[in-house]
Amino acid sequence: MFSFHPAARSVLLVAICLLMSTTATLADEAFEDPWRLDPIASPDFQSVDLVLDPGQREYTGSTRIEMTLHEDSDRFQLQAFEMDIDGVTIAGQAGQFELTVEEGEEALQTLIAPQVLPAGTYVLSIDFHNDYDIRATSLYKVTAEDEDYLFTQFEATDARGAFPCFDEPQYKIEWQIALTVPAGDIALSNTPVEETSTVDGMQRTLFMRTRPMPSYLIALAVGPFELVEVEGTSIPTRIVTPKGKAHMAAEAARNTPPVLAALEDYFGRPYPYRKLDLVAVPEFLPGAMENVGLITYRDTILLLDPENVTVAQKRTLSSVNAHEIAHQWYGNLVTMEWWDDLWLNESFATWMGHKITNEVFPEFNLKVTSVRGTEGAKDSDTSAATEAIRAPVMSNSVFESMDASITYMKGEAVLAMFENFVGEENFREGVRNYINKHEWGSATGGDLLDDLSESTGVDFHTAMGTFLDQPGVPDVSVTPLGDGKVELSQTRFSFIDQDLPQEQPWQIPVVLKYSDGKQVREHRTLLTGPSEIIELPDGANPEWIHPNSEEMGYYRWEVDPAQLMEMIAISVDEFSPRERVALVSQVSAQLRAGRINGGDYLAMSTALMQDPHPEVLNTALGNLGEVRQAFVTPELMPAFRSWVRQNVGPAVELYGLTPGEDEAEGVSLLRPSLIAWMGNWGEDPEVRLFARQVADSYLQDPDLVDASIAGACLRVAAIDGDWKLYNAYKKAFEAATVPAERSRYLAGLGRFAKPAMQDAALALALSGDLRPQELFTIPMGVGMHSWEQPDRMWTWFVANYDRIIELMPPQFKTYMPFFAGGCEEERLVAAREFFAIEEHQAPGQDRIMERVSEGVIECADLRRREGPTVEEFLLDQSSR
Repeated sequence: MFSFHPAARSVLLVAICLLMSTTATLADEAFEDPWRLDPIASPDFQSVDLVLDPGQREYTGSTRIEMTLHEDSDRFQLQAFEMDIDGVTIAGQAGQFELTVEEGEEALQTLIAPQVLPAGTYVLSIDFHNDYDIRATSLYKVTAEDEDYLFTQFEATDARGAFPCFDEPQYKIEWQIALTVPAGDIALSNTPVEETSTVDGMQRTLFMRTRPMPSYLIALAVGPFELVEVEGTSIPTRIVTPKGKAHMAAEAARNTPPVLAALEDYFGRPYPYRKLDLVAVPEFLPGAMENVGLITYRDTILLLDPENVTVAQKRTLSSVNAHEIAHQWYGNLVTMEWWDDLWLNESFATWMGHKITNEVFPEFNLKVTSVRGTEGAKDSDTSAATEAIRAPVMSNSVFESMDASITYMKGEAVLAMFENFVGEENFREGVRNYINKHEWGSATGGDLLDDLSESTGVDFHTAMGTFLDQPGVPDVSVTPLGDGKVELSQTRFSFIDQDLPQEQPWQIPVVLKYSDGKQVREHRTLLTGPSEIIELPDGANPEWIHPNSEEMGYYRWEVDPAQLMEMIAISVDEFSPRERVALVSQVSAQLRAGRINGGDYLAMSTALMQDPHPEVLNTALGNLGEVRQAFVTPELMPAFRSWVRQNVGPAVELYGLTPGEDEAEGVSLLRPSLIAWMGNWGEDPEVRLFARQVADSYLQDPDLVDASIAGACLRVAAIDGDWKLYNAYKKAFEAATVPAERSRYLAGLGRFAKPAMQDAALALALSGDLRPQELFTIPMGVGMHSWEQPDRMWTWFVANYDRIIELMPPQFKTYMPFFAGGCEEERLVAAREFFAIEEHQAPGQDRIMERVSEGVIECADLRRREGPTVEEFLLDQSSR
């Protein structure tokens, strides 16, 4: 699964809490794990037969499960959530019996026979009916442009909401799906069609039997779809679009064949399934989901306007597509046994997605841009509330509050670090051996580490285990000692005044980059203890040392402030773009660790903003959001605006406000940030006038405007916008048929500065007219004005809490404390009181509250500590 942001990032997985009934069985010992199904019974094969009409509010179904009862017992368990069970029978060697259902907490159902059943094989038959979900979870209904559709999203525990099943990943079985749907609709599932027939005027489609797979990878889709055949792949491949959207599938059809071919080459084996459908979904919470043979994507990712597509959209499509197709091997062909090894799925798919995108589409420069995700993971991993990549999942409170930046981005960075250290070919041999040994089955992280250890000669259990099984970021200090010697030492990185436990030493693959005055060299070592003195080859006394060559290591590094400034001064000449992008984040981390003051931080940031590589400037602009949030008060805003104009203005002059012919793709990706910073925080009148002109043209005809600047201009134009502009945005949003255009108008509606317009936009957010993934777009936009009214969004959230909960997907409730984020300690006190109320609580919410509290306190402390030096710097700069 590929997840975006924040609050939304991989957080879209639902509860794993399966509270067990206390009723005894006839087993010698009662099953004691309260979070998982009693293994006394297990499935061997399951067929599911559903009657689905998207025009109705409910559906009916039956399922037949061939199963094994491993011990004599009168009862066993499976999962079914909020559905009506109409009848249950079991047939086997002891005869056929009707079973009664004892409903447990969450989704646990205990099925009870009238007598003890001997161990053996049985056939379980269940009839049921249920309502469609309407909040993009489980089997859910969507109405888009007056057409009704059905889609599914089952990861992690929502297959049980569609039909009864053994809904845990270790149960990999063969399935067969049959869907009876209205004659005018198309039905899709994981496998090709085996046969079709007509039943009572409806069309019944029986799909081919699957290869072994867990329940969370089953997928269904029903509706008036359009199908676009993809040429150049090893198996039948289609792009599936909602009605009237086939013309927007061309980029996905072009992108998929080389991605699939590159993955087949890497794994040394063909795509493992019989077909590949890529489905565009109008209402979808994750970015995408790797269902076997039927990958689902948010429509804004898969469907791109062929007449006006941006580099950013192409890059997103490429990386998400590579991520999801990689899952067909990693996660699908070989599946983790339990959710504590979720990193086996997501870390690897993220790493592989980046790797394949870099190989197939080097023009997107993902090798440089992806380091920003790693740096973000390091920030999250510095929190006292962080968790290890591989952490026990024993309840829904752990599962729902998992931090995707750790599971996805930290995991990806750790894999890339070790691959870089041991060599690509050795690493790939281990990956291939793992896939080949465990194909069609389940495996653990330990199985992978076994194969990597064997192929590389490195003890991966010990070395990588120090990164998988303990939280936090190593901090490597580099001290030149002379005579070619360098001292390396490691501790756990922390922000100032943090009291973090010091874990066992990491085994860190450190790669130093240095210059002896004649050439640039590298030196590799595995730092295993608290400190180590190494000798550089030939006794070199380096003129400079970069502690993390190509920023391939998952660690922070420390040099003294004078050396850091010297590194910035030589960075353009000596360091790669990837190293310079990470240098921006490294400077920010040094500020938060108390190693440099606020004035020094802004001086270093000013220097870094002169870098000629667009991605370095883009990263610097992103990090300056921290400065604005932590330090810029209404009184200091004029000086901050002046500094923004001084330092962003030259880039606007250099690159221009409109795209040029054959310009570098990095420039096209940078320009929206330049427009946003100069128009919003710089209050540059020329940029605001330009943005309004572009917005007017876009409202007239989107094809008149280059799509790469449309969103930024719509948002900037809204700041000074009047009711006429607001109503024009709203009308265009409601009429939009291109997913990207709809998203741009919605984001613009959240950026109007006048309070009455903000009220109108927030009322739209609560109207019920938005899709689940759109619910927080307007509130996030209004929150951009928080420097003027810091409690605006918190007050709105509290006043409308019940309506927000009613509209949003249930799993989002865990993340509501994020509304209290920022630097305001009084708001934090209010939030703690609000979420202490029982009806405001959700599984895992205490961990989210801990992260939010830590962030607010750190930001407030940073403001108190460094506010004066930042104020002095900005006032001095604005007076020049």
